[in-house]
Amino acid sequence: MLLYTASFGKYASHPLGWSVFLLVIIAEGIIMSQFLENKKFEARIMFPCCVSNIVSAVAGALLSKVVNNGWMLVVWFPWVSSVDIDINNSESFITFITTLVGAFIFTVIIEVILNSMMMKSRGFKRVMSATVLANVISYVVACFFLYAYSFNLYE
Repeated sequence: MLLYTASFGKYASHPLGWSVFLLVIIAEGIIMSQFLENKKFEARIMFPCCVSNIVSAVAGALLSKVVNNGWMLVVWFPWVSSVDIDINNSESFITFITTLVGAFIFTVIIEVILNSMMMKSRGFKRVMSATVLANVISYVVACFFLYAYSFNLYE
């Protein structure tokens, strides 16, 4: 299946890929700081957010290596392009969306668990809500820009 030969591994090693990772971590830290402390930046929130994002990325990369025979980071965030996926082919598109949703759920579960452990004093429900909100926002925004770039939708 073409999804498992995705070119994300190539993108992730370039400055654009690292920039995306960094922007996602910063955005999630800001969103969670705003939600939990009503501040634009709170180091006691940013640090756990950074740790949980790194752990979820590493876990996704390891899982991807097992599932995809060596293509890292496809499961964590399937950054594919029009070379890899024909979005007009319904089977290919459904597989892509399923993988994207699965990656999102996997990431959120890991981040909720870790953030809740590192921010116990804030309460599980509040940390879970903040983590889910931050991930939904960062995923939607990142997906829009990454896939618009990858599928040449800017033209």
